[in-house]
Amino acid sequence: AVAAVAAGLRHQSAVVRRCSAREALPRLAGASPAGLAAALEEVQLLLRHEVGYVRTAAVEALVVVSTSSAAAGAAGTSDGSTTAKLRDQALGMLAPMLADTDAQVRHAVLAALGHLAARGNEFVILAASAALADVDEDVRDVALEVLAAVAEPGDRVGLAATAGLLRSHEPSTRLFAIDAFWRLAPRGNDFAIDLIADCLRDPSGDVRHAAAEALQRVCGRSCGRAVGVAADLLQE
Repeated sequence: AVAAVAAGLRHQSAVVRRCSAREALPRLAGASPAGLAAALEEVQLLLRHEVGYVRTAAVEALVVVSTSSAAAGAAGTSDGSTTAKLRDQALGMLAPMLADTDAQVRHAVLAALGHLAARGNEFVILAASAALADVDEDVRDVALEVLAAVAEPGDRVGLAATAGLLRSHEPSTRLFAIDAFWRLAPRGNDFAIDLIADCLRDPSGDVRHAAAEALQRVCGRSCGRAVGVAADLLQE
């Protein structure tokens, strides 16, 4: 059974890989403690496979197994503590893959982290913040989604990480950093307002425009002249 599931995850057809990840592997993992151990061992091997789409399938399979109530039952109990342990184990298995050379794999890993992590998970918040500087736009997009899902508004770790990216040499990184920063910033916070206002002088027009929108969202009409400047920029 393990060999058949592994072959499915390596298959060239995306449909076959998806069925293996979402149906066959969870059935194996939920069958018994031995089945769960075998499923996790096979997934761990496939996470290191030389082919990118196989690694991506393994990431998706790991999420399904780690969030399966049947797998938690196979581990001994279906209570919250067992499920949390499976999720933590999966997070540890995925962490090294954040630096994968394949953008699709990095995308899948970030999406998986967002699905597995509890609200406020510092490691995932830092990982998603760092991914805002990824060379691939789709990866940056999912990093924004993960930050929104995992970081609480006002989260200090997320704010510090995204604030640092506002000084990046890459305009695309600054653009995504502004988008993430205003989503996390407490409304009316002077520190956040000052940082965003500084971006109104960015050499990139796209960044200035994003900063203008962010400033209006963070401080509304309470910032006086800064909001006036932002409004003028939005009309350009």
